Amino acid sequence: MNIKQRICIIMLILAIPLSDYTASAASFNDVTPSYWANSYIDWAVDSGLAQGYKDGSFRPDDKVTEIEFLAMMLRAYGSVTRKEELASDWSRSYYNHAERLGWPVTFNNQRGQFNRGQAALLIAAAANGKSYNRDEAIQWLLDSGISQGRSSATIAGYEAGGGVKRAEALTFVYMMKEKVAALSDKRIQKSSSASLNGISIGENIGELLYRMGQPTRIDASEYDYEWYVYNSDYAAYSMYGVRNGTIAALFSNDDGGWRDTGGANVDIKLAAISASLPASVKAAAKKADHYYDYRSGGIRHTLFLDSHEDNRVAALLLRSDNFTARQISSFGEKERTAMEQGMFDMVNAERAQRSIDLLQWDKLAGSSSRAHSIDMMKNNYFSHTNKSGKSPFDRMKSVGIAYTKAAENLAAGSPNSIFAHYMLLNSESHRENLLNNQYTRLGVGVAFGGSYGTYFTQNFYTP
Repeated sequence: MNIKQRICIIMLILAIPLSDYTASAASFNDVTPSYWANSYIDWAVDSGLAQGYKDGSFRPDDKVTEIEFLAMMLRAYGSVTRKEELASDWSRSYYNHAERLGWPVTFNNQRGQFNRGQAALLIAAAANGKSYNRDEAIQWLLDSGISQGRSSATIAGYEAGGGVKRAEALTFVYMMKEKVAALSDKRIQKSSSASLNGISIGENIGELLYRMGQPTRIDASEYDYEWYVYNSDYAAYSMYGVRNGTIAALFSNDDGGWRDTGGANVDIKLAAISASLPASVKAAAKKADHYYDYRSGGIRHTLFLDSHEDNRVAALLLRSDNFTARQISSFGEKERTAMEQGMFDMVNAERAQRSIDLLQWDKLAGSSSRAHSIDMMKNNYFSHTNKSGKSPFDRMKSVGIAYTKAAENLAAGSPNSIFAHYMLLNSESHRENLLNNQYTRLGVGVAFGGSYGTYFTQNFYTP
């Protein structure tokens, strides 16, 4: 199952209330008279926190998701009611409450992923308004009498890795109500880590979707993650690398979304950032004409520079230090299209930051650009003039482009469209084309293979 499919499943789960049918607590056809949680089920049904299903079952052993458990707990205390649920997304009211108070929610709502350790963290934080590690939270539950553990009243016997069954969830909430008169309203200060629009590396994809919504598209990358692209507003352009449902990379050229990046941000000069880095970090850093790369705290920081503006940081790329590069020989149409669209986005995001009119994607220019990149790769050359002596303008005319003004940029050897864009931005003649407000249309073409590995062509023009 791919990530896109997993998102659909998550959203379907979030759209379904905990249960959908009311029945007498004694009439559930899958709950025996001797079932251990009968009294808790009776309480939950009488309190309106849980219901049965249309087939007459209660399904006490079904696993609950994080949002189902959170909603049950907050409804039990009247902190959030069903009336306050937002029609567009019933889960958001509960997550908004948890976020406001700094509770340890993961936004992961795949069925079976929410475990007893996470339940303990959430209960302890909500009850006391303070942060715990998992073992501390479990010990507090045991000491307070909210839990007796699963196999024994010890941290090991609590079985933190086990899923939370529906009957167990109701029992947790019942015991909370018995032991905790009211939930804390103290805000818990979260430990700071580098983030983009509130999203940090290592967090679950659910948090990305909660904060940012669905991406404009999901692009293949040259690494072992996919890019979730948000380009509806090029002035706030951002991308998030997702690997196995976890955030693995962050990118943006907008300074407004970055937090806790260790002093690095867009529009800050490299000299100031470098001066603040520890000597050991600087000693291992890599400096190129268009970027500065260093590792810190398990995160690889790549600062893309504008050498025409005294090495001002033009964008940040943060990646988990354990990413794996894929072989170019494995790239196909999916990767080609992703890099072409990505390079187009990079140009418009650059122009948006400088209040220059955005460019329109042009299919004919894209066709001309792709054909030239493929030709350079196949015939082992790198030039605006092809082996037949045709210039960019000849090639554009040959696909039916009628222009009043036109230009071409070429790049080769860059690992992806991000690096290629900043290499071009730092070249005076290429920069002029990228930022020229007289152009209105752009097409991009990419090819893989040959002596350079990657070939990028940009055809700009105005009809």
